[in-house]
Amino acid sequence: HKVKDSGFAGRTQHPVEIAMMWTTVSGSKAMSTRKPISGCSSHNELQSRTKHILLLFCLLVSPAQSWISRAVPRKDCGIRFLAGTRLRWSSADVEFLGHGKDAIVRPGVVLLAPPDEAHHFLNDAAIFIHAMGEESEDRYVIRGVILDMPTPFTIGEMASESFQSDQLAECLLFRGGEFGGDTAFILHSDSTLADLSGIDMIGSSGIFQGGLDYAAASGVSLDSEKSKFFIFYMEFTEAELEGMFDSGEEPATSWLSVSVPAECVLDSSYGKGEAWKRIRNVLRQRGDI
Repeated sequence: HKVKDSGFAGRTQHPVEIAMMWTTVSGSKAMSTRKPISGCSSHNELQSRTKHILLLFCLLVSPAQSWISRAVPRKDCGIRFLAGTRLRWSSADVEFLGHGKDAIVRPGVVLLAPPDEAHHFLNDAAIFIHAMGEESEDRYVIRGVILDMPTPFTIGEMASESFQSDQLAECLLFRGGEFGGDTAFILHSDSTLADLSGIDMIGSSGIFQGGLDYAAASGVSLDSEKSKFFIFYMEFTEAELEGMFDSGEEPATSWLSVSVPAECVLDSSYGKGEAWKRIRNVLRQRGDI
């Protein structure tokens, strides 16, 4: 495959900046302050632990159970359904980058699973590749986030007290995959913040990772419609990725690589598998697959 090294070390200079509930952020490291529920000293602390339990439950259920997708207010029950922001993007801006051994895989592209993919997380998955490079001397990895696996929570509900942006607090939190710790990170398309904070664009996607520390310190506001929060990510070795792309002979039954507009990646209205369906439909209607 045509693989471009984005410099993995460069991607890690802006670490996860939103600590989930039981963590606090100090500099570039998240320090755990986790306590057992029995040790809660206040109602707020107990409520925070309860949110933790709910989050773990929602992240462990099958992603096929998209009980938040196409969410609308429900007045006939006590459950609150949240709806994200649907962004406009043109099918003309979707570029097919190949399948199989000829597929182009680089930072900033989206990988589409074949219809018969059986993996628990990869089924009907559209994965935005945000980092590629050497994790260690002998291990080269490719990392990406699933675009359309929403959780029932906002980042404001699940973040620690260090998260103070009212504008971003109502952004839905998406599960990006099966790997990673208990911290979340942001993808956004704010080029002004990126320039000020020295963040590189992810490939040519128009999307950036990180910058919240700088925004909080300088008073710069991020547009919630241009931002998306993820917890966890997918990770592949080169051999694993090659095996995935070698598994199908025809485009319609293979893993695909595409370039999409930033709005397609940052759309927060997706239900489970919706981004995958929309992008594949564009390719099918144009005759690419």
